[in-house]
Amino acid sequence: SIVFSRDGKSIISAWNDGVIRAFTPLTGKLIYAIPNAHNKGCSSLDVTSNGKILVSGGVEGQVRVWKIEPYVQSMIGVLKEHYGPIESVHINCFDTEVVSAS
Repeated sequence: SIVFSRDGKSIISAWNDGVIRAFTPLTGKLIYAIPNAHNKGCSSLDVTSNGKILVSGGVEGQVRVWKIEPYVQSMIGVLKEHYGPIESVHINCFDTEVVSAS
């Protein structure tokens, strides 16, 4: 899965090695990486309009919520209701709700 931040300043990608990586669109330079974001691979993601919250879905069936700051990315929540790999996560346009599908 791959998304542009809504301000267009980063491309955020989910990798099957479980790492979430963000790059600059113009140069491809790594902005940040979240190692071990998911232990069996990251399958989907979305980001809020201000870029400060990222939601990711993993192959292990968990949805994780991340606080994104310039030098630190911290997990602030985990949802474990799914029984299969997360196929899709989406944040609504008001940044108030997240839907996920497995």
